[in-house]
Amino acid sequence: MAWSGCANLKTFGKSAEGVNSLDLRDGAGVRELIIDTNVLYYGIHTLCYMGHSIVLPECVVSEVERRVYEAVKKGRLEDTRELLDSLAYLSLREVMTLRPNVFPTAGHPCDTAIPRIDPYLVTGKILVTGDDGAYRRWSVSPAAKLAEIHRAKVDIRSAPDWEGLSEDSRYWPRVYHSLSQLLIALRLAQESGVIDKVEVAVQSRRVDVPIKPILRELGIQTETP
Repeated sequence: MAWSGCANLKTFGKSAEGVNSLDLRDGAGVRELIIDTNVLYYGIHTLCYMGHSIVLPECVVSEVERRVYEAVKKGRLEDTRELLDSLAYLSLREVMTLRPNVFPTAGHPCDTAIPRIDPYLVTGKILVTGDDGAYRRWSVSPAAKLAEIHRAKVDIRSAPDWEGLSEDSRYWPRVYHSLSQLLIALRLAQESGVIDKVEVAVQSRRVDVPIKPILRELGIQTETP
């Protein structure tokens, strides 16, 4: 699952020097990233600790909060859409713990609001979206003259490839973090009925994955009043 961070998240875009790509697993030399809402579904929060500086447009916060309110209004998660919206909210909450910059946006959806952010704020930064349509539109907008426009993509084929990380201790925290995120996502999937059952065993011993704190964070009732 992309949200867990088990697969590599990369971006591709055009700059004055030509096509530019970033491997977000490596935080070295990366400028501030102004993210679109959809990048939260891609697990950007799992890379915050690699040295990246994440900027949140106000429209992103509003969109994610609105979606999670709809997802949990019945007091439970019932389908894949509600599960993904809840995961995006958890991603937002984790990014927020790092006290990121929050840029004001006009009262529009992020597709149109982000390229309209104050030119002074976007100059020299990277606008990142996971949507092809937004990437194409932003690339021909006035914002493209001030900032790099990048399309985020998850390299699903990289998910099982951890061999290169074993030789560099810097990446081991990411491995454990991604594993814990994956277990949380699977338990939420079980709670929402997307999958039937999740069992985790370590050295043949069953291990429980605590989910009540996550449900409380989402505003889902876990105990009878």
